[in-house]
Amino acid sequence: QALVPQLDWSGNTINPLGVFKKMLLAAARQESCEDDVWGYDGKRRYRLTLRDIPAPKGSMPSDGAAALQPEVTGYVYACELTMYAKGRQSASGQMPKPSLLASRFAALWPFGDGDRRITFVIRVLPIFEGNSLSRLELADIRIHTRIGAIVGSDSP
Repeated sequence: QALVPQLDWSGNTINPLGVFKKMLLAAARQESCEDDVWGYDGKRRYRLTLRDIPAPKGSMPSDGAAALQPEVTGYVYACELTMYAKGRQSASGQMPKPSLLASRFAALWPFGDGDRRITFVIRVLPIFEGNSLSRLELADIRIHTRIGAIVGSDSP
């Protein structure tokens, strides 16, 4: 069931993909990703924060075309996104009671009802030496859960 947008959300509520776009632009411009906004995905409205975090140490080789040009060097950018449980708004409709099978599978779901945190590591590489165009590669994504991190990485 959809959550109906409210008039007072205007100006301080964005699509969650807008937060991701902000992070990518900040990486490309070597700016801070830090922000505190409300996200709305059609079913829920929740507070989102972006925070700069230290980039991982060591080299992070690219799997892309820029890796073939050893003289081209870039930088690594890291940002953390948190979706807060406190203040989250959902549609007020009654949810039907889950079946026994569905409730047992829910026990395997790694996400609790608390805050959700995702860290992004972005590799920023110039397309051509001396050119202002950059290539952005997601080098590492970690979704933090109560049982550990779910890691998406381009590392072998």
